[in-house]
Amino acid sequence: MNVSVRRVLLALCIVVSLLASGGTAFAADTTIDETQTVERDGTNVRLTLTYDIPDSVTELTVEVPALSGGDYEVARTAHVERLNQTRFKWTGGPDPVIVLTAHISDPPIERVQSVVGADDWAFAALPQTGLSWRYRGDSVSATFDTAVSGEGYASETYAYLGPHRFASRTTDGPTVTVVAAPNTTSPEAMNETADHLQTLATEFDTGFQYDEVVTFIPPKSAFGPSDLAGRAVKHTILLRPRSVGTDTVGNVVSHEYVHTRLGAFFGSAEWLREGSAQYYGALLSVNAGVGSFEEFHSYVTTDKYADSGVVLRDTETWNSKFVPYQKGAHVLAALDAEIRVRTDGQQTLRDVFEKRSEEGYGELHDHEDFRRAVVDVTGDGSMADWVDTYVGTNATPPVPDDPSLYVNHPDADTDGDGMTDGEEAALGTDPFSADTDGDGLSDAVELAGATNATLADTDADALDDGRESELPTNATLADTDGDSVVDGRDDYPLNAEHTTVTPVPRSTETESVATTQSEPTPDTTPRRYGLEKWLFELGLPSDETAQGVALVVPVVVFLLIAVRLAH
Repeated sequence: MNVSVRRVLLALCIVVSLLASGGTAFAADTTIDETQTVERDGTNVRLTLTYDIPDSVTELTVEVPALSGGDYEVARTAHVERLNQTRFKWTGGPDPVIVLTAHISDPPIERVQSVVGADDWAFAALPQTGLSWRYRGDSVSATFDTAVSGEGYASETYAYLGPHRFASRTTDGPTVTVVAAPNTTSPEAMNETADHLQTLATEFDTGFQYDEVVTFIPPKSAFGPSDLAGRAVKHTILLRPRSVGTDTVGNVVSHEYVHTRLGAFFGSAEWLREGSAQYYGALLSVNAGVGSFEEFHSYVTTDKYADSGVVLRDTETWNSKFVPYQKGAHVLAALDAEIRVRTDGQQTLRDVFEKRSEEGYGELHDHEDFRRAVVDVTGDGSMADWVDTYVGTNATPPVPDDPSLYVNHPDADTDGDGMTDGEEAALGTDPFSADTDGDGLSDAVELAGATNATLADTDADALDDGRESELPTNATLADTDGDSVVDGRDDYPLNAEHTTVTPVPRSTETESVATTQSEPTPDTTPRRYGLEKWLFELGLPSDETAQGVALVVPVVVFLLIAVRLAH
């Protein structure tokens, strides 16, 4: 397969226009086209850079920073002069060429710029280039293509050379492509990954914009024993085969996709790099129907750093590489909810990240810029104190456990229960669970009827609403047949004339109550004393005391007579 990918980012670009009086007007060709062609050459990877230069360009310089110490070296040039280790200047001849080669090392992939492989495959990081030029007349721009000669696929930053499987999905934004080495993962898992990426690309368009996001899954042998699960460089994702699954809110695919959109942060805002990927990866997943809200809340919440002295804006205080992942996600989850509450749902944390492309916010690369963006989005000056407290000190905010505060699209029906997420948020049901109370009836069914969608047992008769629907007893009436025995204890809940009572074992009468470790679970078993206790222990219907007395009195009288006769 010979694949070409349009590259849209320019690493270094300096443009100088030469304007001369009475100058010549040039035709419409005002684009410099760079093409990188990647191919395997025995034990090497060869990269050929060619340039199509319009007549209006009078000078062109090419910068290849990777030549300062990476795996690549110069094999051949044509119509260019090498100025220093990394820079080349076009000499004016037709079709200038720069050929680079890199030896294919044995795995594992250890560095961003690795070139590794085996007899039947190679995985190569591609060197980035920067162009500067002088021109006459109309302004000139540059485009970049990457192509593979032979079997393989390439993005702007990586190339996989050799046999592979391929899945692609289109969206209103970028095309998403998954390239997997044979036998690394099942076709089903690869397609599920492509489908999930398609959803992510549709739902999250904040940040950098690309024509294509490519995910590579090299062979398992490409990775060593390190804990590398995935990596994102620009709009390319590298996944370890074991990281392919998308069935949990903490899946690596979502995390790395967010990196392709939001990129890197630096300085006192460095924590946002991993914090944003960790939080939004989970948020996007739960809004895509992956996992439950409880799983999401647990994933983005931590008390690990509550008393540790860790301050997000100060990397010197970080006592673990996981600080920005864990505490960063926790603070962003709390901040997103806070923004939604203070703006009545009109603004979210995404609006803060949108400020990155606006003037006056320094691309959010320091604490002050991030704080300013939060204040401006909320229109609330007190949010500066909020940000300073939870980003500038070791304090940790609470993360609300209200699902309605984490709905991305009110018009969506994430749980497929027939109600939109916005409707569920207003009604107090869980937008991420079709059956909020777990009683076997969907939220839509309960809300259309008379039962409470947030209570498993609406009438508190010891039968869940779903079970009452099956019998069918009245889920809003504790004693359907009116025989003074609640349905959950009545063996014949639909027949008042035929009533027997099933005693509930003591152990099952205790409700399951969520408590903290310092609070004992309350014993809600009814206390029984005297005759009632005795009847209960005999297995008699002690809850119907009068009936119990009627049954036991003849027995007591008989025993008293027998004792008297014995004496």
